Amino acid sequence: GKFRFFDPSYRLGGAQQWRIEAYATGVDKSRCMTDFALLGSMGDTSEISKIENGFNDKFGAMVFFLIKLGKIGKISGLNEAVKLSSVIGYCQSHYEGETVSQWGTTDQVAFWIHLVSDSKEKIISDIKIMQNLICINDEDGNNMLLPNLDTDLL
Repeated sequence: GKFRFFDPSYRLGGAQQWRIEAYATGVDKSRCMTDFALLGSMGDTSEISKIENGFNDKFGAMVFFLIKLGKIGKISGLNEAVKLSSVIGYCQSHYEGETVSQWGTTDQVAFWIHLVSDSKEKIISDIKIMQNLICINDEDGNNMLLPNLDTDLL
């Protein structure tokens, strides 16, 4: 019997960026949204307000590893990359033996990695390490990775 407004920018994106917010602020937006759907409330206002100041002393990033079209022959370095201290999680959408067949779509995302740290320098350092560790080659051994993020622009 009530009409509620919903701001579509406050949603759970497919890249799971809410995980970075949850780690940095202690507020899990996915839980808030589930509570709202089931109970009609996102939770206590003082708890939710932690999101506002949660990044005052934290830095977060999502790094996407995009690939060219073709069949993935070998993925290496991912297991080492996700052990870096600023990495809080990752989502892998393609595995060895799978074929990527569509340009300009999310089909080209091999995986993305979530990072949170107390310093911007640590995030940048870990991104550079990941970029040097991770290799994705096709069946013929050709590099499938599209050009990396230029960390000098950060």
